[in-house]
Amino acid sequence: MNSNLIPPIFQPWNLAMALLAFVWFMTVALSLHRASRYLAQRHLWVRFAAHTADFVKTHRAGRPLRAPGHSLLTELLGAVRCDSRHRARDAFHSQVLVPSRSPDIWNDRAMEIVCRVAPLLGFIGTLVGIVTAFNELASAQNSVTVKDLAIPISMAMITTIHGAACAIVCISVRSLCPLRSLHASADSQFLAAWRTLAGLRTAALPSPQLRQPGAERAGSRHQLPRAPQLSRKEEQPHDWQI
Repeated sequence: MNSNLIPPIFQPWNLAMALLAFVWFMTVALSLHRASRYLAQRHLWVRFAAHTADFVKTHRAGRPLRAPGHSLLTELLGAVRCDSRHRARDAFHSQVLVPSRSPDIWNDRAMEIVCRVAPLLGFIGTLVGIVTAFNELASAQNSVTVKDLAIPISMAMITTIHGAACAIVCISVRSLCPLRSLHASADSQFLAAWRTLAGLRTAALPSPQLRQPGAERAGSRHQLPRAPQLSRKEEQPHDWQI
């Protein structure tokens, strides 16, 4: 391989440096993936909380309900309307929320592997450099100068630095983007939203579509019967009303 194409930080180019370059590529790719996933999911759940609070406020005020502008909340409303029991809640969590987190699981495992393997590769490169330096000392017929030992010793030091740097980057990104704590917080928000929506489903609240014209203007809130619930076969796939 042409040495001009290799950055100076990865020279002298050998098998150990090639492995460390691959580890650096994996470190950068996994770090960008984790950071983007963390920011996207945090924004998703912030919007979910805001849309849920707005929907509940609108429902309790008796104003006309609109379809929520959040896809997860729409699915949650449909699930609560069909069945608000604990088994339905657990099924929704395992079938909707858990599969969406599979990329985060393998990302966390991959970064953990990089954290453990990168220092070992750096240590192997250090051993290779030291062994090469001793071999040159043993096979030298004339006196060996410091310049002759500079290349193997520098390789030994550089590989150690690369391995430690990769591990530090992975540890820092995992600490700054804690996906496990974000998932725990999301589960808490999901549980609170399910309880709130289930309470609205069972509460004796009037349906906004059945209010008599002028009832609010007269200052009276009639407790009219709720519209009959549709069977599961008759329900629309994106029906958002409770």
